[in-house]
Amino acid sequence: MGKTDAQLKWYLGKDRVFADFCNGALYGGRKAVLPENLGEVQRFYQESLSDRAGNRKTRQRERDVAKVLCRDGGMVIVALENQGEENPYMPLRCLEYDVEDLQRQLRRLKRHYRRMGGLKPGGEYLSGIRGTDRLVPTVTLVFFHGKGKWEAATSLQELLDMSGMDETLRMMAGDYRIRVINLAELKEENFETGLRELAGMYKRRENKEEMRRYCMENRERFQKMDEETYDVICTVLQLGALEDKKEGSRRQEKGEIDMCKAFEDWAKEEQEKGRKEGEKKGEKRGERRGEKRMGMLVTRLLEEGRTEDLYKATTDLQMRKRLYQEYGIG
Repeated sequence: MGKTDAQLKWYLGKDRVFADFCNGALYGGRKAVLPENLGEVQRFYQESLSDRAGNRKTRQRERDVAKVLCRDGGMVIVALENQGEENPYMPLRCLEYDVEDLQRQLRRLKRHYRRMGGLKPGGEYLSGIRGTDRLVPTVTLVFFHGKGKWEAATSLQELLDMSGMDETLRMMAGDYRIRVINLAELKEENFETGLRELAGMYKRRENKEEMRRYCMENRERFQKMDEETYDVICTVLQLGALEDKKEGSRRQEKGEIDMCKAFEDWAKEEQEKGRKEGEKKGEKRGERRGEKRMGMLVTRLLEEGRTEDLYKATTDLQMRKRLYQEYGIG
């Protein structure tokens, strides 16, 4: 797992941030999901695989973020998959996760009835569950934080070759859709947590001056940024220079980070770096010009047999200046 995915997984796994993500990305900023409505749910799955020799292997898979949302007397599992790159088969991957969630609920029900009984003879007994039992639905969101737009498939049918199928069979073929949420398209004003700053900075990531200006325009929030948000912004936007400025921008009394100061320090450092590079280039240009002038002077003195003046010119600056003037060498 890359550093960016790990950072987002940890950050979005916080109830207040996850609730804010749902509200801002799905409900236009309306407080439809509250942190206290969220609970933890198992994110790990075990897969049993067989190699060509028939040997069984167990592989563990893990969702990035998953919460159970309880409100209005109902429950739904809301899961989130972070993607920095497009995955052509993302609908199938998410479908596998959702099916595993449902299968796990089925297994839990079957274990309950094996212990407690209560199933009617016939279909209920054979299936191991009651016909009135209902499963908790699962909604999987894909959070895309890569470059550009998501151009890969967003539905299962896009992955199927249905050429030659008539319309009747085509309509009967199953489908599954995913909801892709693009970080670059989020409206920062819809968020209340550090997701606001993340979305705002991400839109301006191609222009350092625009990022700095956005930071200064929202100084009140950026000067009192929590460390978690500071870290995730630096990681997602790959701002290594700002990561290095974190400790020097820490507000000791509250443990917050002043990102405005970090940007200002970064700008000063870049200016100083540019000044030194300019001076170095100037020195090199001066050296090349001096070497060129000296070469011209040496040529003229040798042509006229003035070897004694040539020797003096190599050691006496004033003599060299007079000779430059004499020959009109600028």
